[in-house]
Amino acid sequence: MAKFQRINNKQATVYGGPGRLLIAPFGATRPEKLSDIIDLASYDAKAGWRDLGATNDGISTSRGFDTDDVEVDQSVEPIDQTITGFTNTLSTNLAEPTIDNRQLAWIGGTITEVPAELGTATTMSNATVAGSTVLNVASGTGFTANGYLKIDDEFKKIAAVDGNKITLAEALTSPHTESAEVSPVTELGYKKMSYGAPSDVPAFQVALLSMKKDGTLYGIVFYNCKVSGDDSETTYEKGQKLLPLQMNAHTVDDLPEDENVMVEFEQVLA
Repeated sequence: MAKFQRINNKQATVYGGPGRLLIAPFGATRPEKLSDIIDLASYDAKAGWRDLGATNDGISTSRGFDTDDVEVDQSVEPIDQTITGFTNTLSTNLAEPTIDNRQLAWIGGTITEVPAELGTATTMSNATVAGSTVLNVASGTGFTANGYLKIDDEFKKIAAVDGNKITLAEALTSPHTESAEVSPVTELGYKKMSYGAPSDVPAFQVALLSMKKDGTLYGIVFYNCKVSGDDSETTYEKGQKLLPLQMNAHTVDDLPEDENVMVEFEQVLA
């Protein structure tokens, strides 16, 4: 007997899983394939693209359009419809509310980095390996428990100081030679950013990637995305702090009208 219901169990179950959001400057070269966005071996973002990090409660995309009915006296029903506008949106809650992500979601100004202020440097008494939590220095003067130090390019919190022996709160990331300088931090560096009322909203390319259950990748790239005017509210309380992000996708003027908002990429096993 012939089968009436035509379904593909594999296709019905292969799609799913969380998304990964990346952005690139508007005007940068548009990707022609997934490997223009991420390295397909390491999955690292390609130059020019930046990950927005973890999200909470999913990433939603929507696409819709508005129409006007064409009505004539000779028919009680509309005889046709015309499209008056499209809407393409993306929304999520960023679970990594970094200053770079706040600059995006809240339309912040330029981020300025202010370097740390350092005390008198000392030298190491011996080389250290990555993973070490103990430093032996020539002089422990200026180093205090619960303070910070800088060794080469690493900043680490100090757990305890016993003479010329410094115990770190977390292990070193890299090895350091005996000639490495170690400096107490008198004031940590910081980033600062101001907010105003700009007349223009910055535009970005936005990529939404996901891995299907068979290990292949799927992606959407919006060519011209801008943060929407909806309120973006972050609550400072004992729970997780989230940064809502809502974006609207707009057209670009150098592509055909049926291709000028976004493009999809889907790897296939064929």
